[in-house]
Amino acid sequence: MDTLKVNVNLVTVGVLVTDSRGREVAGLQSQDFRLLEDGHQQPLSFFSAEKQPVSLVVVVDTSFSMGEKGHKLARVKEAAISLVDSVPPESEFQYFTFHQEIIRKLDFTKDRERVKSVISGTAIEPVGTRIYDALIEVLSQLHRAKYPRQAVVLLTDGVDQHSQHTLEQVIQAVQGTQAEAFMVGIFNAEEDEIFRLSDKGVMLLGGKEVDNPRYSFNRLAEESGAACFFPQSETDISRVVNAISKDLGYQYTLAFYASGTPEDGRFHRIQIEVKRKGVKIRARKGYSLGRLATEP
Repeated sequence: MDTLKVNVNLVTVGVLVTDSRGREVAGLQSQDFRLLEDGHQQPLSFFSAEKQPVSLVVVVDTSFSMGEKGHKLARVKEAAISLVDSVPPESEFQYFTFHQEIIRKLDFTKDRERVKSVISGTAIEPVGTRIYDALIEVLSQLHRAKYPRQAVVLLTDGVDQHSQHTLEQVIQAVQGTQAEAFMVGIFNAEEDEIFRLSDKGVMLLGGKEVDNPRYSFNRLAEESGAACFFPQSETDISRVVNAISKDLGYQYTLAFYASGTPEDGRFHRIQIEVKRKGVKIRARKGYSLGRLATEP
């Protein structure tokens, strides 16, 4: 198997191709793809239909509500351990928890048993939900990842109430990395109904308006070429993680040398076309070298 190596000017794009029934389309070759950067076709410097090692970052909300009714944290830990077991061989892992603080529990390692042990020992913390700040911290460290195929999986049951960063800053941060951001929102039926019926913002009981997580999670996932999930029960969490693992395994890996530079600070639009009728394509929207936002 050819393994893609990190290069600062090499932009990596994971591409999921599905048919009209949502089934993954296998067997495509490099000549079946056409990649456009800002409307101009770019030659592919790398193509693989095989599973590629992933630099995977698992991010878990440990705020108090995760330990309330039904013990959501226990389900999340089981699912996270399952995810670590299921990604391609040679993958590396980083593990964060967040509440009022963002804590890197484990730096990049290939030792799966150690990762699973640290996840198993995760405990509830008293207060705070800083989703955006946690994502900024995670994304700011991905330049140290070994592989250009990178994925962040964040699991939370809350809305962002305490971050110093905004949604737009996190989107810029996503654009400045190679990462796919898989967002998992574990909300009860009443909360989820409110989020479904709301627009970009929702009003909390205390009168504070916050971003609607259905809106913000969708934007982050779509911008990065990933997906977001809203499991309807705690037992659905494991199925969601299985879907993420399957998703990463079925993606084609494309790479090309960027025309942009870290100095230009511009966002460059990416468009993927496939020479196959009736298919749907999911991939990141674009890239911006050196655009990672690290300050509020």
